[in-house]
Amino acid sequence: MYTTLDGFPLDLGYAEENGDDHSPVLVTETPAQTAFDLCGRQVWDPYAGTTDLIGVEFRGEAEWSLGRTLVLYPSEEAAADAVSSARDAVVGCPDEPAQDGYGTTHDVLDIPLGDQSVVWTDTYWSASEGQHLHDTGLTVYHLVRVGQAVLASYEYGEGNGSEESRERAVAEATRADRDVVEAMRDLATGPGPAA
Repeated sequence: MYTTLDGFPLDLGYAEENGDDHSPVLVTETPAQTAFDLCGRQVWDPYAGTTDLIGVEFRGEAEWSLGRTLVLYPSEEAAADAVSSARDAVVGCPDEPAQDGYGTTHDVLDIPLGDQSVVWTDTYWSASEGQHLHDTGLTVYHLVRVGQAVLASYEYGEGNGSEESRERAVAEATRADRDVVEAMRDLATGPGPAA
């Protein structure tokens, strides 16, 4: 069993400094994705039942931000249960109205990654004459398990201009995470377990 994430390259592919204020991009012990619910049901909590946690965030200029959180669970079964529960919660909440005629659409995508995954997008709407008018904001989420490790990532940008731009944004976010998922395999099969 591996009990530490020390030295894991969670910032793989990220710039060395943030685009907004040029501060350094650092892997820390703070999650980029905190606990969150959809439609009143908890999707994921990086502290619930985990044994180690690291996070990294990048802030670009204007409407662009990225973040990754990597956690370890005490067993593959516990990690698998967390991802399965998250999938059920997202699938169970395709649309989430908020106050004052605003809301979020959650679309689950069929993109397999790692040993188990759930990938979805959030798009944001306002109501007008009974219609949901979506703006250009788009967040792509990945929750990926490899062994007992789970990666949670998000990428927010202005990718919701068209179906083509959405597909491109999802493909780019997924491609960016693939190298991290491969590195997670090294973590799961590394040179030796922690004592």
